[in-house]
Amino acid sequence: MATTQISNFHKELKSWIRSLSFYKEEAEVFENRLEEVVTKNTKKALLAEAEHFQNQFILQKEEFDILKHDIVKQEKTLVKSSKMGELALPRSVKQNQPLLRDRMQSAEKIFIETKHDFHRFVARVL
Repeated sequence: MATTQISNFHKELKSWIRSLSFYKEEAEVFENRLEEVVTKNTKKALLAEAEHFQNQFILQKEEFDILKHDIVKQEKTLVKSSKMGELALPRSVKQNQPLLRDRMQSAEKIFIETKHDFHRFVARVL
């Protein structure tokens, strides 16, 4: 039972790391797109909105980095306990996994909402 749970947690952590890398790359693409939009349109109202999106992408990339760090830490704890032959998951792993899951879901939700808002913004100003 614990081996299955360890395997499931491991797969979930690896999936999150891949997702975070993708989201961070996507945020960088949006930042580049934002630069193009600002270059083509220098209205003051637009610049304020552009700055909002720039700040959002910066904050979200920072959150992705922090979350990735915490996920890697969880993964190391998981690997260490399995290498030591522990049959049960450490309490810290059991407690942290749902918290990380919630943080991951929240980060994804915020990023997806920002992404859709950004696309609407670009469509409106170009």
